[in-house]
Amino acid sequence: MDPAPAAEPAGVPKAQAAEASRAAAQDRHAELLDRVAITVVLAPLFVLAVHTGGLLFLALISLLLGLAAWEFGKLFVARQHRPARVLLVAGVLLLLGSAQYPALNPSGLLLALLILVPLTWHLVDFERGAPSAGTDFTITVGGLFYLGWLGRYFIALRALPDGAWWVLAALTSMWLADTGAYVFGRLFGRRLLAPRLSPNKTWEGYFGSHAGLRRDALAQANVNTKP
Repeated sequence: MDPAPAAEPAGVPKAQAAEASRAAAQDRHAELLDRVAITVVLAPLFVLAVHTGGLLFLALISLLLGLAAWEFGKLFVARQHRPARVLLVAGVLLLLGSAQYPALNPSGLLLALLILVPLTWHLVDFERGAPSAGTDFTITVGGLFYLGWLGRYFIALRALPDGAWWVLAALTSMWLADTGAYVFGRLFGRRLLAPRLSPNKTWEGYFGSHAGLRRDALAQANVNTKP
């Protein structure tokens, strides 16, 4: 008869759980430090670009949304789809550029171009064996308009009278909402908001984002009502 396996010491599972908890806490702390470092480095550059406007602001927005477009495509590549990431990035940059320089969109033809070129790309990809070319086309065009068309509003907002103030006000609201969601989610997060879509998002973080927005709205209201 084989000898019975030796029993693990009773304290081993607790020790492992404690070590895992410490490691998770260290990871959260490192992530927070990374966020703070990125904010400290990028915030002055962003404020400078918003204040200066023109080509510098366009370049910074194009860089950020161009990177976002590439990451958007990577999310779907990881799920075995084949979006046209090169067209996705190029289309987003064209949409942003045309908001600043209307000559890039003669007679409104840019929108037609941004549909027909991806359509052609994915038809060719289908002939080469892509199993879901229709879905891939939808992802490409959806990403173009999600990031590029909505991103154009940053350019339009900056072009308004007092546009720099409006852009900073909008971004401050976004940052405070994101910070509120992060802090509340880390401290109090228990109930998952959308487990399949974003497993780390919680209802507590969602309400924390609203708390951040409310604080920002009150602060901006006080600024605007001062004589």
